[in-house]
Amino acid sequence: MRKIIILSLLCTVALCIHAKKQKGGSKSAKSVATVYMFGVSASFNDSIVYFTDLQEVGNAYYEKKVYLGGFKEYSDQMNRYFLSKTGEHRTNAVFFKKKRAKAEKTLEKLRKRYANSGVVMKTVPAAEFSFEGVRPNEE
Repeated sequence: MRKIIILSLLCTVALCIHAKKQKGGSKSAKSVATVYMFGVSASFNDSIVYFTDLQEVGNAYYEKKVYLGGFKEYSDQMNRYFLSKTGEHRTNAVFFKKKRAKAEKTLEKLRKRYANSGVVMKTVPAAEFSFEGVRPNEE
């Protein structure tokens, strides 16, 4: 009986260690990639919608090869830019694709949608604002 209890405890400990390694391994599985990104900024206080130029962002990374890492930081970069430019908080959306052609197609769809809604569209050139690659947090 005593051997069965010890054996079951050892198996439990081994499974816990294995599960922890699996969890840690998938958490740190990050791949560096280049993405094509643009942003849209709107405000409820005015009828101007800003579009950034389509930009190639190197040093981007994917977590688990699917999720763009640091996605919130890209939106925060736009927030800081518009806060310094206009002094107001705007609603920002960041779009990205792995392929340039798909990103251009998405950008054109959004421009057409906003053009049909009657708002004033302005472009923020890359010389004024550009996304900077976000590095992964090393835990």
